Amino acid sequence: MKGQEPSAQQRVIEQLFAFYLYELMTGDFSLFPPVYADILDVQVEKGDARSAMIRTIIDMIASMTEGHAINICHQMAGTSQRPAFQGN
Repeated sequence: MKGQEPSAQQRVIEQLFAFYLYELMTGDFSLFPPVYADILDVQVEKGDARSAMIRTIIDMIASMTEGHAINICHQMAGTSQRPAFQGN
């Protein structure tokens, strides 16, 4: 709605999208979860359209739990000591 402040959840999603979009544009996939970094590497190798890679980012963010998304935002802001991604 016009003039309404975005919710905290919306701000987290917007921050994550902006962060990962920047990383995509720089070609640095090291901060992506390994499975998504691999997908993006394949998309780059195949010459996929940028829109397909952006869709991968959207899918990745959509797959996150709220707690995980918040943890990553804290990591980006430097306010968390926990690693954003841990190997299984």
